[in-house]
Amino acid sequence: LSGTVRLSGLPFTASGYHHVNIGYVGDLFSFDTVDTTVSGYTESGSTHIRLLKGSSNTLITASEATGTSNQLMLNFSYYTS
Repeated sequence: LSGTVRLSGLPFTASGYHHVNIGYVGDLFSFDTVDTTVSGYTESGSTHIRLLKGSSNTLITASEATGTSNQLMLNFSYYTS
């Protein structure tokens, strides 16, 4: 991993910015996910989700994806082209 974390492979291209709620991240990141929420968003023309840390909307970096559970649960809808 390098740069910021994104989940690739959405089945359809997003038509704009759409917020994504993350239900569970387990021990996926090095920061305390109990105190710091994780969310995300789609970008227009993309087939990926960018992950955000906390209420500051800071992108999660690859160096923070050092946990051991490798589990992520999410459920979302987004508009397509």
